[in-house]
Amino acid sequence: MNNLYFGVCIAPYRVDFCNYLYDNCNFMIYHQYRYLGKNYDMDDIYAKCKFEERYIKIDKAYNKPYPVGLKKLIDNNKPQIIIVPEFSLLTIFVLFLKFIFNYRFKVISLCDDSYDMICGNDFSKTHRIARKIIPYFLDNLILDNKKTVEWYQNKFGKGLYFPIIADEVRLREEYKKSLPLSNKLNNEYCLVGQKVILFVGRLIPLKNVSTLIRAYSHIKDQARLVIIGKGECEEELRLLDKQLNTDIIFTGFKQGEELYAWYNIADVFVLPSTQEAFGAVTNEALIAGCFCLVSDKAGSNTLIEDGYNGYIINPYSESDMLDKLGIYLLNNRKEKEILLKRNMMQSFFSHYISSLFNSIKKI
Repeated sequence: MNNLYFGVCIAPYRVDFCNYLYDNCNFMIYHQYRYLGKNYDMDDIYAKCKFEERYIKIDKAYNKPYPVGLKKLIDNNKPQIIIVPEFSLLTIFVLFLKFIFNYRFKVISLCDDSYDMICGNDFSKTHRIARKIIPYFLDNLILDNKKTVEWYQNKFGKGLYFPIIADEVRLREEYKKSLPLSNKLNNEYCLVGQKVILFVGRLIPLKNVSTLIRAYSHIKDQARLVIIGKGECEEELRLLDKQLNTDIIFTGFKQGEELYAWYNIADVFVLPSTQEAFGAVTNEALIAGCFCLVSDKAGSNTLIEDGYNGYIINPYSESDMLDKLGIYLLNNRKEKEILLKRNMMQSFFSHYISSLFNSIKKI
């Protein structure tokens, strides 16, 4: 008997979760696609995985992809639990097979709904409709925000809390290994002794980087802003940088050691999104020891304890962002040498994951 995990594509922020399933819970890991995006080095991501690459066969009808061969996978593995991605077509197929063939396995959805999405700021109308129907047929859902869990519990009597987080033991070792590069970049970009504000993500409208730049323009003499990522708004953001004379460091897309090195350098991390299912970068920044300003629209604000490891901000308010950046910059000094900072996460991966699977055993 093997339990089954069906995902869309392995992402860096799901590696430790899938490794735990494989190592400790007898799960076979399957994905629909190999490539997360053209910028990602998938070989590097899979090098961190303990499980083999396995893929669900995908076919097309009317130019729409759909999974095939699921019944064979189920019959061969005889799972007690199948974890599925949100309210996707794959999830519907698994639920349909369970009903038609009277299977006894439990179906648990790994759902990234933020509370903001539940309140109406969804990425799609289809997802909003699916949320009203599919949870009734699921045995439970794994949700990454405490307020979202409360909403699902009240409406469906279901909802288990597990934020999208990495294993801090593994990740901090990666940060430690990247310290020589951190110090090299710190010198190369003339950042020694300067406080650094960091953004990591796609440069697209909903990430709201322009508001961050405008807020930063008022305190540009107190810190340097580093923007990591690529996207359709890059040219517009570079133009804004020139107009405001903010001298921002644009690095382009970074992954692995090059990304970890910048987390080591940064003092403050900002996620100013106006729409964000979760935002795994918040967890990465906290593990690196960054103080985090996180949008009240992002699911990852569940990781923030106001004033201790960050602030929750109104992404539409430049003044709110500016005030909270100013408070941190005013009250904290910067060391000349880049060292491994204190982990700013409130709880550990091992605590969250063991709590989750203790709850799953009771389903």
